[in-house]
Amino acid sequence: MLATGGCVFLSGALGCNVNTGDGTLMAVEAGAALSGMEFSNAYAIAPAFTSVTKTAYYTYGTFCREDGSVLEGAGSQRGRSVIARALLSGRVFCRLDHAGEELRHKMRLAQPNFFLPFDRLGIDPFTQRFEVTLLAEGTVRGTGGIQLTGDDCSTGVPGLYTAGDAATREFICGGFTGGGSHNSAWAMSSGIWSGRAAAAHARSLGASAATRRLRPTGPAGPADGHREVVRAVQREVLPYDKNYLRDGSRLAPGARRAGSDLVVRQAIPVRSGPGFGAGTGGRGDDRARPLDVHRRAGEAGDARDAQTRRLPGAEPGWPVPPARRRAGRPLDVTAARRRRKGGVVIELVSAARCVSCDKCVRICPTDVFDRGADGVPVIARQDDCQTCFLCEAYCPVDALFVAPETHPRPEPPDERGLHRSGLLGGYRAAIGWGQGRTPGAARVPVVPLRDETAGRKA
Repeated sequence: MLATGGCVFLSGALGCNVNTGDGTLMAVEAGAALSGMEFSNAYAIAPAFTSVTKTAYYTYGTFCREDGSVLEGAGSQRGRSVIARALLSGRVFCRLDHAGEELRHKMRLAQPNFFLPFDRLGIDPFTQRFEVTLLAEGTVRGTGGIQLTGDDCSTGVPGLYTAGDAATREFICGGFTGGGSHNSAWAMSSGIWSGRAAAAHARSLGASAATRRLRPTGPAGPADGHREVVRAVQREVLPYDKNYLRDGSRLAPGARRAGSDLVVRQAIPVRSGPGFGAGTGGRGDDRARPLDVHRRAGEAGDARDAQTRRLPGAEPGWPVPPARRRAGRPLDVTAARRRRKGGVVIELVSAARCVSCDKCVRICPTDVFDRGADGVPVIARQDDCQTCFLCEAYCPVDALFVAPETHPRPEPPDERGLHRSGLLGGYRAAIGWGQGRTPGAARVPVVPLRDETAGRKA
């Protein structure tokens, strides 16, 4: 059963550096098909100085250019393409000025990590402008993935089932899932369905299960050499103008490169190139099948009746817009993102506070820490920090601090200053973790989303 998540192509989006398409590659090697890879170009709004891609609250924002003029049509729900176009020629700023005082308090309770970078930089996002960018979220917020052939999350390969973001979700959400309820419900439901089906399949094999002949589906990759593959894929899937603001003139050259150069030729043997080639849907058998709703600008003509297609397995009579598939088109990052490396990073492990419990070492999803000789964790791989703040949340003595800047500081932060300012341990307190505190889930209010289209000109 594959539940390895989607593919975000190392764009730097919050918590997504572990979503590298490995499961997609495994499924392709085993003979499964991909579906909906057209929908791998989801982008999220983020402060330009962080990787925090939580976009719900931007419905309360006003977007503007550097000179202060309002960017008409920009927004979280229906105006991200406006932001993308503006970012190609300049900087974009935002202020969450449509949220009243009472709502601001609720917003902080509901999503404390959204405000973490602002608080640590001394920015009030409700009253001060801050620069924003768009970060690619690939098939985590887009819906492409391993094609499903049954309601038990089967893949067409006997005994292979998939769940969560590794599977296509186009039947449920079309081309974009957003976050929260959609993804949570799908993760839980598909996990149950695929788990039951996998167990039933295993039982059906009976005694023959122990005598089956095993064979590898793909070769192991070399210890190095994957970086060139990663860079080649990112050149096609990260830039806004290639991936988000799609049209034929930009897609055709990328399709030719994806089908002929090192991306496809090396993505399979170079396994440590995180399944990127498979994540783009750049396999010939996938390119040939018009499976999904197309997503690109500049579509000519309007012959909907003549050009309709049906999603595989869809109910009769469920037409979808013309399918004009192109191979290999996922994510993006902005020009501001290209100028920097990494995101918010872990900066401090307090030896004075640390009790050598190793919780941070065990909980870190990208293996940033090593256990030191004296028992105090060492920040061994700082560039791999994906700013999930799990280490801060799990540390029982508030010995860790994740800084808000996008680059490591030249000097370690002042531990005493962090303590005096309330920043050391502040996130853990905000979410209510720790003895004598009320967990955040028990006090989180419902925060309604604002209708961004209200008052707009037609």
